[in-house]
Amino acid sequence: GRDYTYSQPLRASNLSEGEHTLTYYAIDKLGNKEEQKTYQFFVDKSAPRVISEVIGNTFIANGKEYFSGKTKLKLVAIDNKAGVKDIQFSINDGDYQAYTGPFLLSQAGDLDIDVITTDKVNNKKTIEKISDKSKTQSYVDLSGPTLTTRFTGPAFVLGDTTYLNEKSKIVLKGTDSE
Repeated sequence: GRDYTYSQPLRASNLSEGEHTLTYYAIDKLGNKEEQKTYQFFVDKSAPRVISEVIGNTFIANGKEYFSGKTKLKLVAIDNKAGVKDIQFSINDGDYQAYTGPFLLSQAGDLDIDVITTDKVNNKKTIEKISDKSKTQSYVDLSGPTLTTRFTGPAFVLGDTTYLNEKSKIVLKGTDSE
């Protein structure tokens, strides 16, 4: 390496990401030189990456991935060196909140999750619109289907009881707007 006279603090921002070794020594006014010393360090400029995992039931149809009200979202951040400091998330452009563990997807309708990750040296990354692996729009469905019944053929109702014979048919119909 090349010798430089120290005149101001060294800026890590001027160094590339990775391992570095600083070799230094002092010389007094009489020209006495101390023994050379080294300091090894790592410059970390990369923010953590986030992986999302769905815990629970999902169903994909017509370009949307549907989550039930029992579905949870798990976020895992991975950092290259310094370690993860925190994860914050926002649901549908709401306030950011600290991630402490898998959380229920409790708002019905289209679902957009934004995440901010920070490592221990304050590299920060905003990931907008976390999506699942299929790259579909996510949607939370909190209501179950509606089931209706009707009878065809002979049927007779007396009080709270319906009487049918062998020619009667029971028709069940389930509907779900989502």
